[in-house]
Amino acid sequence: IISPSGKTAWEGACQDDGDEGTAWKKGPRQQVKVEFDATEEGIYRMNCNTASHDIHLLFDRATVKNAAWGFSASSYRFSGGGRFTGYLLLPPRNLGEEQEQMLQLSTYVHSRVKSISITGPDGAKLVDSLTPPRSEKMAYHEISLKRSSAGCIYKMEAEQFVDVVSVILPKYGEYMIFPEERFARRFADEFPMAGSSLELKSPAVYTPRAFGAKRGYQVTFLPADKTKPFDFKATLFGQSLQFTREKPSIILNVPETDDFQAVDLSGAAEGRMEFVLASDAAPTPLAPATGSLLDKPTSLVWSAVPKSGGYEVAFTNVNTGANFSMKRAALQNRLNTEEISSRLTPGVWRWSVTAAGRRGNEAFFIVPQRKLTRLAYIHDFTPARDSKVDSAPGQVACSIG
Repeated sequence: IISPSGKTAWEGACQDDGDEGTAWKKGPRQQVKVEFDATEEGIYRMNCNTASHDIHLLFDRATVKNAAWGFSASSYRFSGGGRFTGYLLLPPRNLGEEQEQMLQLSTYVHSRVKSISITGPDGAKLVDSLTPPRSEKMAYHEISLKRSSAGCIYKMEAEQFVDVVSVILPKYGEYMIFPEERFARRFADEFPMAGSSLELKSPAVYTPRAFGAKRGYQVTFLPADKTKPFDFKATLFGQSLQFTREKPSIILNVPETDDFQAVDLSGAAEGRMEFVLASDAAPTPLAPATGSLLDKPTSLVWSAVPKSGGYEVAFTNVNTGANFSMKRAALQNRLNTEEISSRLTPGVWRWSVTAAGRRGNEAFFIVPQRKLTRLAYIHDFTPARDSKVDSAPGQVACSIG
């Protein structure tokens, strides 16, 4: 059992059955009693370390005291048992992910699956008494799940759910299943949506995607051809909005009741619509990733601060101490390095943004000595790094790449 900070809170072992054959078979059932003091707040993880290809955990026979628990994996296999009841936790995890997900079941000749039902958090039946056809070969069955903004817990039931090879959400990835709804509710708020910026190409129409209820964004249109004027309307978050060359940006809030929003850019000019998280917090550098090598013109982007009155972007060369700053208007949360290329001498540069008297976190980028400079890893040192030598070594070397 690993604590939120990475410490070992408990560990134990189960005996191996001694079978070294390659053919899978069920081993003996062993009961494990886990007890530990939860001295840290947060999620504890149970890691099972084994050389076996499969571990069967009989979670329907487990008893838990003073804790909420569930399983987290990208693929589940269900072997024994008859009737199944589980609670899937599917919150929007990443900005821009699609609302509709596909649940995929893999079955084979020995599988027994009957009357699958999935109920959404609002009580609506997303799947009602579905029985996949049996097949002599491996078969794949897809179930469409249109997630609700009313919550993120989905109840899945089946009269029979035996020898199901895999249950996956290909587009969603790792997800959690809980044996009881009260456990799922304890975890529901532990996974806030990640992501601070998103770009969508235009013209195009996008089905509902995760933007997060009550979030605010600065929305900016970036034309493919900067020399051409543009003037068009786009439907964002249910509102028809005008974008022009003179006014390419707008602050927009997501409705309080809906995490998922459609975006209609069918009438937009060719280019990209950029959504950058806006909040009253100090502006934070978003792009490029800190530590990036700037070997070509790049846009520096930071989080938007509504009603800030403008931004001041400060730069300092870590190697030489040279520094300067640039100002940007209220709705301009980006700066192209072409504007300051003559001042960006080679070296490591530290940059930050100040708005409304508050300075955000710092980020770094590297300006190379030459255009062909590339980042590389240095490894395999001879002698070994940090080693002590009594005499001059016969060779001093390392590998680069």
